[in-house]
Amino acid sequence: LATAERLTGQGTTAVLLDLPNADGDAQAKNLGKSCAFAPADVTSEKDVRASLTVAKEKFGHVDAAVKCAGIAVAIKTYNLKNNQVHTLEDSQ
Repeated sequence: LATAERLTGQGTTAVLLDLPNADGDAQAKNLGKSCAFAPADVTSEKDVRASLTVAKEKFGHVDAAVKCAGIAVAIKTYNLKNNQVHTLEDSQ
């Protein structure tokens, strides 16, 4: 939300993506006419494509996309048995 607040505060438009049961619509309304909400599961390509349609219909075009969803696979970052940090490759 902070990213959208910053962008709209600088005069751009934004489309918030969040799960359908989130309060994204209310958040978008709080940011004003320069913001819209598209209910989406960001792990679904179909949902993300649909959100681009929302952006194009509401604002006419998409100039940029910011990916900052808080999703990840949970992994241990430190191996206590070997007393070492897991490599970056271990998390991919």
